[in-house]
Amino acid sequence: MPIRFTVPLNYCPACGAPLGRVRVDGRDRPWCEACGYVGFHTALVWAGAIVTDSRGRVLLQQLRIGRRAGNWALPGGLLEADETVEEAARREIEEETGLQVRLTGLLGVFSRPGDASVGVVYTAEVVGGKLRAEAGCRFAGPDEIPWEGPFDHWAVEAALRVWFREPKRGQA
Repeated sequence: MPIRFTVPLNYCPACGAPLGRVRVDGRDRPWCEACGYVGFHTALVWAGAIVTDSRGRVLLQQLRIGRRAGNWALPGGLLEADETVEEAARREIEEETGLQVRLTGLLGVFSRPGDASVGVVYTAEVVGGKLRAEAGCRFAGPDEIPWEGPFDHWAVEAALRVWFREPKRGQA
């Protein structure tokens, strides 16, 4: 899910006038002389989790539609403006898999320059629901992870490596 700003804005999203450039906070930014709009490249927040079963295996989802079909992902999705990151993680996991989870901890926050997204990855356990067959999910131990990818986002592999690096995780 890398999100990059590769197409520069040419017209103001507020008023439609042509944009110029202005230096703000040490960076060149799109600027509208007509209305004063200044463009800031902010990040989207992705929230998801390492969901485990009773054997310590991790729930992976193989995407089935769109340009990223076939990529491996952790269940999760983008934060909505009216919810917390934790609420977004629980909502997205249930929407994508049918499972209801309890978040048990924060695994990590993953970001890097040039990628306009921040991944917040929790740990979670299943407390209800039923895994939908059409979700493309399966539980996998460390030797069953498709490390060759492709992963949906670089942070998916990073989170999995952090999870399985800890001693005694993922062992039956």
